[in-house]
Amino acid sequence: LLEALILAVAGGVLGVILCAFFNSWFARSMAVVGVPLWLAFKVDLPILAFTLGASALAALLAGLMPAWRVSAISVHEVLQDESRGTSSLRTGRWSQAMVVVAITLAFPLLVGAGLMVRSVAASDTGDAFSTDGVLVARLNLPGRIYSNGEAREAFWDELLDRARGAPGVSGVAYASDLPGAGSGSQRVGIEGTEYLREIDRPWARVARVSQGFFDLLDVRPTAGRVVEVADRDGPPIAVINGPFADRYFPGVDPLGREVTTMEIFGPVPRTVVGVVPDLLMGGDSERIPEGLYVYPAPGTMGGGHLLLKTQGDPLNLAPPIREEVGRIDPDQPISKLGTLDDFIQEAFWLLTILGSIFTGFGLSALFLAAVGLYGVMANSVTQRTREMGVRRALGADGPSILTLVLKAGLRRVVLGLALGGGLAFLASRSLAAVLFRVEPRDPATFAAVTGVLLAVGLLATLVPAIRATRMDPVEALREE
Repeated sequence: LLEALILAVAGGVLGVILCAFFNSWFARSMAVVGVPLWLAFKVDLPILAFTLGASALAALLAGLMPAWRVSAISVHEVLQDESRGTSSLRTGRWSQAMVVVAITLAFPLLVGAGLMVRSVAASDTGDAFSTDGVLVARLNLPGRIYSNGEAREAFWDELLDRARGAPGVSGVAYASDLPGAGSGSQRVGIEGTEYLREIDRPWARVARVSQGFFDLLDVRPTAGRVVEVADRDGPPIAVINGPFADRYFPGVDPLGREVTTMEIFGPVPRTVVGVVPDLLMGGDSERIPEGLYVYPAPGTMGGGHLLLKTQGDPLNLAPPIREEVGRIDPDQPISKLGTLDDFIQEAFWLLTILGSIFTGFGLSALFLAAVGLYGVMANSVTQRTREMGVRRALGADGPSILTLVLKAGLRRVVLGLALGGGLAFLASRSLAAVLFRVEPRDPATFAAVTGVLLAVGLLATLVPAIRATRMDPVEALREE
């Protein structure tokens, strides 16, 4: 018990130091994502006290179990065990069981880590659109000052004109919502479909964008065209995304079809003039990926985003843009100014945090399982020194000894994989709400985790197994 206490205290001190270090590192890493102000990363004293108490209890049990077991062993059993040349008693069934438990628990944690990592990877915009050199300014026009649509539209028209003349700007556009950062949704109507009730209409993402929006992001339509300046005073149009076309116009040409958006002032029939790739209109949510882009109707340009394509570092343009907004309205603030990548990272902050946490948990569990398996197998080989010496003296060669030790270790690994796989299969459903474009029971993730645990288990068993093959029978028997 004293030995266990010393180890527990040493581990606890090291754990507190690592806790403070990683907490500080994690807080700095998350600062660039722009997490909400109410979310603070700190070492919470009650949680720290609980963790230390749990660690002390675990250390007590770890010391109490072998102490109780050793005190209960009779001399007759020890001599009988030695006479057989085996170590069925001394290898410790509890130690072997704990290795199985460690692998069982490591499996769902690694699956969670794998699913979250794949979700973070899926959130990468990739080739969908370009974010290079794009500066974004978010403005919310207060209703008490800009009480009518004409005043709001005049503000944005003047701001867009001034931004086009800024040095180093190659493209300017307005957008109510940003690609990859989530868009608002509303009910729509599809041509050829009758709706008995308003709630029967499907939901779709709707973003209001001006001309130049898609060119600024290097997005080319897969069919038809995108929003143009002539659409401002022309008949209402809509540019739909790929998921919208696949769901509501499967197997047919959507160009020229009609989509009705339910605006505040009533339904607006719109003609589909183009199809663009999926620009992650849902942000970090897979719910309602279908969406469409429309030109802002007169007077509807309220709060939104100013997008600017720059030649160099987009943040160098931040001071001039602040000055231009101040010249138009000195009392109008910019609620947020940053690169498009910053806005997208802000939208995916929860996914990023969960991905980091689960990765840390999974790697910790993998390390503990590997160390536990290695410790048990190394201890088993040490305690079976006499048995190995007898086997070598009777003619057993290295490969047979290697196979013997590997089989004993891999049996525990396979049992842990079977139990852990079942546990992960049941537990993975709880992550469905936070996953992004990844199935909770993704076969590739399960297969990868199985392979990693099997490889780690094989390596942890192989080292003591090789040591057993190099054991000199004379020295082994003399030591006994």
